[in-house]
Parts: sequence; C-alpha cells; structure tokens
Amino acid sequence: MKKIISIVAVAFLAFAAIPAKAQTNSQTTFIKQLGVWITSYNTNNPWTDCLSYDTGIATTTGKSIADRMQIMDNIGNFAVGINGEFVGVGSAFNKASLVGKWYLLNKYDFKMGLTVSAGYDFGVSSVTKKNCMVLNPGLTMSKKITANTFATMDYTYPIETVGKPNTISTIYVGAGFTF
Repeated sequence: MKKIISIVAVAFLAFAAIPAKAQTNSQTTFIKQLGVWITSYNTNNPWTDCLSYDTGIATTTGKSIADRMQIMDNIGNFAVGINGEFVGVGSAFNKASLVGKWYLLNKYDFKMGLTVSAGYDFGVSSVTKKNCMVLNPGLTMSKKITANTFATMDYTYPIETVGKPNTISTIYVGAGFTF
C-alpha cells in the first residue's frame, strides 16, 4: 500500500511541476462575432445577377412591429424591387413600396450600401393610422449564408407626408434566398 501511495505522490508532483498555461480573458461578444462574420468573405458564394426574395421583421423603435416581404432584381451594384408590410405579425396588409438599392461595397458574399423606398401607408396600423405617402431613405447590408440563402438588414428613416415629422427610425432584419 505504501508503494502505491508513493507512486501516486510522485506522479502528482511530476504533473504539478509542469508549467501551466496562463489563462487569457478573451470574451467573445455578439458584436465581435458579428464583426468577424461580416468581414470574413466566402469567395464561393458571390452575389451574381439574380432575383432575391426575403422576409423578416421591421420595427419602428418603441412603436410597432411588422412583417415585411420583399422581392428584388439584383443587377451588379444595384437592386430594384417591391416590398409589402403587414401590421403586426401575420395580420392586415398595411404598406406597399417600390425599392431601390445601390451597393457601394459589393465584395464576394457581402453587400453594403444605400437604400430608398417610396410607397403608401394604407393607415391600417392602430399606431400610425396614417393614409399617406412614405419615403424611406437609409442604409442596407446583406450577407450570403450559403450559395442561395442570405441575411439582410436595413436601417431607414421614414418620411411621411402627413402628421408630425417622424423622429424614429425603422430597423428591418430578414432572411431570404436567391434564384
């Protein structure tokens, strides 16, 4: 028994003598991961001239949330299309718009640029209740996930033709596919 305890003690001392690696405090945050994902390019999934369809959630900060569907024709550094918006999630149709996008950065699977949409708010929303024209200038960003799927985000500032000037921006986050 003394022999086994001696062997275990020697083994323990031998392992204790091996220098340990210093721990580093490299916390990975969501923002850091998002930055790495956006700036890492996949050359196998380039944006080519194609049609794209996406759907997602648009939110006017502090006011409302809406479903949005969009179909675009992507031609080089430009895209044109239409979108429609529903009040809330899965409810009444509220807005229709023509959309134009100009991508200032179009590198492999990542695009970032300017967007503008012009359309009509039918006033169905219990929040806005406005029957008016709406112009939405803003920024857009899209990143391919696979050869035919992508994630997209728009940050726009709605300008409405009736009521008080809008002081709240709209954020749209969606996912879609190309064909």
